[in-house]
Amino acid sequence: MLYALTQFDQHAHVWDYNSCIDIVFAQKLSQHIVFYIYKKNCETFCHTATLLIHTLKYLASISLCF
Repeated sequence: MLYALTQFDQHAHVWDYNSCIDIVFAQKLSQHIVFYIYKKNCETFCHTATLLIHTLKYLASISLCF
């Protein structure tokens, strides 16, 4: 890959096989993907923690029967 940046460029561009990719756009896209993965992991953790709390409450309530 060839990186080219001139004093007139607003953004750095990458040229690869006649295609031009905006690096700033690619960085923002990767930040959105990382945030989405983090959000999904957090939601999964919260659901798991909630399920665990309800399970422990249920087990505590039925243990009084024995």
